Amino acid sequence: MKKRIVLLALIMGFAISNIKAQLEMSSTGQISIATTPAPNAWTELGISFSSTTGSRGTGGNNYALSVGNTPTYQALVYYGISGTSVYSSTNYQGQTYGVFGEAGNATPGWNFGVFGQLAGSSSSNYGAGIFGAAIGYGGVYTGGNYAGYFNGNVEINGICYANSYPGNSDARLKKNVTPITNTTFNKISQLKAVQFQYKTKQELMAAGVIPNDTSKSDTANGNFINKVHFGFIAQDVQPIFPNLVYQKDNGLLGVNYPEFIPLIYKL
Repeated sequence: MKKRIVLLALIMGFAISNIKAQLEMSSTGQISIATTPAPNAWTELGISFSSTTGSRGTGGNNYALSVGNTPTYQALVYYGISGTSVYSSTNYQGQTYGVFGEAGNATPGWNFGVFGQLAGSSSSNYGAGIFGAAIGYGGVYTGGNYAGYFNGNVEINGICYANSYPGNSDARLKKNVTPITNTTFNKISQLKAVQFQYKTKQELMAAGVIPNDTSKSDTANGNFINKVHFGFIAQDVQPIFPNLVYQKDNGLLGVNYPEFIPLIYKL
């Protein structure tokens, strides 16, 4: 019954958007849709959640499942796709995937197991194309515009390449290369190194540094919060080495610590 409802909804949606659409359905329940006249690019929908490329020429799209959601009301949560896979209790043997994606053998550089893109018409449309949070970490507020945002520890088992700061160091990418002078080295002594602890999420919310978010606690972040850290205060570094201080989308300042390495190399 549910399969018939989904099938009927898909047919009606495409028929309304384009009355001239041509529909074909195979004996296995797979639908092919094309525009007239003389279509040579078809969109295929596998209602059984699988789809194979048909002999409809080139330039078409192929979806195992395609969904869309355009909200018209505010103050609600909307999902294009919601995936949940959690055992009812612990100690089960197996694997769970909320959303699983696999892609391959297409044009090199254009294979995406999971694709996420932040969209919207406002410059303050903060969020992330892909968001990930570990158990016990805070909610989903990013305070900036990110391709990917991870709330919790991130481990990379392999080489991490970056096409911008602080990544590639190939000479072919650089211009205006000059030696660092003694004057620049001497500026290091003007910096004040400090030890400190980071404020908790509750303290930051109380001070108005981040918006209120009570969706989850930050108990998992306690080990990092309780440790003593060493570094610089960005506001102290800014007047001395302004190029090493960056302002994030949420207004907070960050320090480019890796580029201090050549500054202290000859000290």
